[in-house]
Amino acid sequence: MSKLGFGDSSADRDAAASASKDKVPSTLEQRESPADRWADELADWIAKRLCHIVDRQGQALLYVSGGSSPVPVFKRLSQLAVPWAQVTITLVDERVVPDAHPASNARLVQEHLLVGNAQWARWVPWIQDLRSHGDPALECMAQAEHIERSLQRLGRADLMLLGMGEDGHIASLFPRSQGLSEALSLDQKRMCVPVLLDSLPPQAPFHRISVTLAHILRSRQLVLAASGQAKKALLAEALNSPDFLYPVSSVLHQSSTPLLVWTTT
Repeated sequence: MSKLGFGDSSADRDAAASASKDKVPSTLEQRESPADRWADELADWIAKRLCHIVDRQGQALLYVSGGSSPVPVFKRLSQLAVPWAQVTITLVDERVVPDAHPASNARLVQEHLLVGNAQWARWVPWIQDLRSHGDPALECMAQAEHIERSLQRLGRADLMLLGMGEDGHIASLFPRSQGLSEALSLDQKRMCVPVLLDSLPPQAPFHRISVTLAHILRSRQLVLAASGQAKKALLAEALNSPDFLYPVSSVLHQSSTPLLVWTTT
């Protein structure tokens, strides 16, 4: 276990620690697992944390990310002994598509997490009653208003599982995206915002809705899951980056919310 580094060797970690020891908040903790045990060990930690939260306060609110990276974590987590009937699960971001769409984060969660033991969890999807406004941007903004009301009822997360893209984005807060500065503002009162991308990626050509940084940092505990050496290297760069080029830097460089970063060795 280490608080610093994200390097590929002990020498790399020592160098990174020496360079950044004055920059790393005391709230940041790092754990590593071998690639073949990463998903299982992370899922086991999440399960124990949820059990502790439910034991302490009677219920737990878990926010999860979509994408392919958390799928093995979801599969393991769904089989573990957690008081799932006392756990509410929702998303950190979503594509503006119907739940049954292959690109839907809701579909991914339903297929890989809300099965087995975890089928008894309370599930709060984001997208509901999609209507054709003739303009995808208008649809995105309308859905964001609905989701905002839903998240206001849920409140702050007890545990929020974040992922990170190889461009340094978290949730659907992409570098240089429209409205990014507002979404990353700590003065932002909204829990979620529409994310209107000027250039829609061909693999997923949809506008998105994402939690804001302010809402992320209201969580009682954050977990940032990143597997693979490319993401590990990017985390090291973001940890030492003074210009906040990457949205993930806003989560790394804060001292208000406990953050556990779990990478592969």
